Amino acid sequence: MLIPELDLRLYDFEPAGHQAEEAFLHAISLNQDMLVPLAEYHSPSGGETASTSCTTARSPEGIPGQPQLVALHLQRGLVEQTFRFEHAPLPLPSMAQSWLVPRVTWEQTRR
Repeated sequence: MLIPELDLRLYDFEPAGHQAEEAFLHAISLNQDMLVPLAEYHSPSGGETASTSCTTARSPEGIPGQPQLVALHLQRGLVEQTFRFEHAPLPLPSMAQSWLVPRVTWEQTRR
C-alpha cells in the first residue's frame, strides 16, 4: 500500500527570511518524511495551502508511538516567490480544523 506524501507545492519558493527558514526546517522539513497527509487544501491561485497531517514520530508529550496531528498553514508570496507558515501540533482532527479555519482566506473562484 502506498502512503501519500505531503505536497506543500513549494517548488521555487524560499522562506520569507532567516527566522522563517530556521523555523520551517525544524518544524516541517526535518520531519516531512514522517508526516502523512490526512487532508489538504490548495487555493486556486496557489497562494495558500492548509494541511492536516498525522506524524509517525514519537512524541515526548504523549504516549510513545502514538500518532499526533500537525495542522499547517502556508502563505505564498507569488510575486516574491517566498512563503510564510504557521503550524500547530494537535491531538484531534476537529481541533486541527478549528485551528486552520480562521487562518485560511478561502478564496472564491468566479465562474
